[in-house]
Amino acid sequence: MIVTSSPRYLFLPLLLFIPLILLFRSDVSQRFSIPRKQETEQQGGDLKADHLYNSNASNFQHQGVFDENHEGAPQIVQVSMQFGGNFDLMYEKGLRTHLAHGDKWGYPTHFLRNDIVGHGDFGVGIYDKVLYLLAIMVNEMTKDFGKRAEWIVWTDADTIHLNNLIPWTIFLPPNEGMFHDINMLVSRDWIGFNAGVFLIRVCEWSITLISDAIALPRLRPEVDLPFKEQDALRYMFDQPENKKHRIYQPRHWFNVYDEYYEGYGEKVMRGSVSVHFPGMGGARPDAMGRWLDKIEHRPEEINIPLQNTTYPEEIEAYWSRLRSAAEMLQRSDDFKNQVKDEHYDIYVQDGGKIPDKLGEAESELHEVIEEDAFDKQKLKEGVLKLDAAVRNAKKDVEDAVHNAEEAQKKKEAEQKKKEEEAQKKKEEEDRRKQAAKQATEQQNGATTGGSGASSQDGGTKDKSGANSKDKAAETKAGADQASQGAKASTDKASDKSTDGQAEGSKEKTEQAGKDQGQAQQEAKAQR
Repeated sequence: MIVTSSPRYLFLPLLLFIPLILLFRSDVSQRFSIPRKQETEQQGGDLKADHLYNSNASNFQHQGVFDENHEGAPQIVQVSMQFGGNFDLMYEKGLRTHLAHGDKWGYPTHFLRNDIVGHGDFGVGIYDKVLYLLAIMVNEMTKDFGKRAEWIVWTDADTIHLNNLIPWTIFLPPNEGMFHDINMLVSRDWIGFNAGVFLIRVCEWSITLISDAIALPRLRPEVDLPFKEQDALRYMFDQPENKKHRIYQPRHWFNVYDEYYEGYGEKVMRGSVSVHFPGMGGARPDAMGRWLDKIEHRPEEINIPLQNTTYPEEIEAYWSRLRSAAEMLQRSDDFKNQVKDEHYDIYVQDGGKIPDKLGEAESELHEVIEEDAFDKQKLKEGVLKLDAAVRNAKKDVEDAVHNAEEAQKKKEAEQKKKEEEAQKKKEEEDRRKQAAKQATEQQNGATTGGSGASSQDGGTKDKSGANSKDKAAETKAGADQASQGAKASTDKASDKSTDGQAEGSKEKTEQAGKDQGQAQQEAKAQR
């Protein structure tokens, strides 16, 4: 596979062009421009409209033609050629319309009429087209930046420039960052890319592309190129690394076909800048003759002011749709980056699938931009599909964030519950331990008190026990004394009387016994 960024593929074709490049200095227009009127008439051409030969546009000024950063250099250079170097009157007349258009807008026009390779072999000589284009491109690149052209417009010899009031610059990309990578403006028909008319930027990318297209048949002979240089260019700019640098525009803008192809829906728009006559064989001279007759005798039918054509509206809508598509893609990228930055945990948990869900819609929109930028319906559908995908992905992220928050809340509630249960259990355990401690202390206190009425009864309990003993002793002593007294009374009474005194003494004795028992109970209670 050809790698367009590799310099080795430039080497072969550039070697072939060192002599040509050396020729392309200040005398480019002299060596490769269309011949003057007298030269053509000497070949038998009966050509009219002398003003078509005036190619000196050095004093021409027009708003939008000269870029203020180009120090007066033309923004556009027109390039064409005639295969085989044979004189063809119809081609010569068509070529003069190229010159007239260049004169009007200050575009230098270069025309190749000599074979470079092939020498009569059409299959080889057809590559003169890209060889010549490369030579012009390299010549421009050798100039200082401010003095080189910005774009080259290639038009085949079987193309007629119709409306001289339309500049090529209206088709160029807007000077906006999102369009700065576009280096080639092309169109396609029902077969595919058509190289009859296209615009290509003067830059290194273009040199690499053209060089690789030239080298392709030799380096990759297995690649099928039925339309030779046209398919070689298509093969190279269809490489993935090149697709973003070329864009398809509506073919009716600058590469519309003659009504010969009206069966394919061809119709030349009012005020069209040019008309192309590809593959018409013997029908081409008559078809070209009809348009050339209009140019010469009824120019008002084709020279329509820009503001009276559909170009302004169509071109503005075209770039506006592409701008919307580019902005939609940027929104999608921003959203994916936002998910990664703000919700990285969700992005990781989802395995990166949330942003990837946009991949299909993004790929489809990229493909429409690269292959069908002129199809407004496809572009609109692609933008709407990606917009819906972004909105759905946002909803997915919002749901994921909500679910994550709910899961976090549930987790926190469960954790709080566990902590509360643990705290409650700890408090119960603390209470149990405190109760056990108190019970132990009480038990230890009781044991200490029992042995000491012993010790602290030896303090409190000792005093209490001593008092009890003292009281008991006193009670006992009282009881003994009472008993002795009772006995003495009895003895004394027995001396005085017999039956009555004895009975009284008995009652006193019983009362003394009761008093003694009560005293013993009180002493026991006090203990």
